[in-house]
Amino acid sequence: MAAAVCMRAQGIDIPDPTAGTGGVRRALLTLAGYPTAKVQSAEEACAAQIHKAFPNAGNLTPAERSKRLQEAEVFSSCMRSHGIAYPDPSTFASDPSGYLRAIAAIDTSGPAVKSAGLACKAVALKDTGS
Repeated sequence: MAAAVCMRAQGIDIPDPTAGTGGVRRALLTLAGYPTAKVQSAEEACAAQIHKAFPNAGNLTPAERSKRLQEAEVFSSCMRSHGIAYPDPSTFASDPSGYLRAIAAIDTSGPAVKSAGLACKAVALKDTGS
């Protein structure tokens, strides 16, 4: 909750985290509505609070980051092969807001997305040795 409060203090009107599904999606939709530079500036200002809220996010070794990126690339490629317009994770570095908008635009309640998501999660984990 402190991370959301800090982000709001930086001009990013992000909702408080909630239990259950949809909280991450709402946060992504919110972040996608702001210019990338503003989000990055707010994230820098709130780094301590974000780290407390997500302690493992910044503690990955280079090998762990590489593995996560590889999993994300396999997953996104698999989703696209199932007809889901899933963005390539490599675009996040150059256009975080665009990537977040693309993710947020996916209707995760549809049966095709749910089915592809389950299949692709299994493929991504298997293909990267998890």
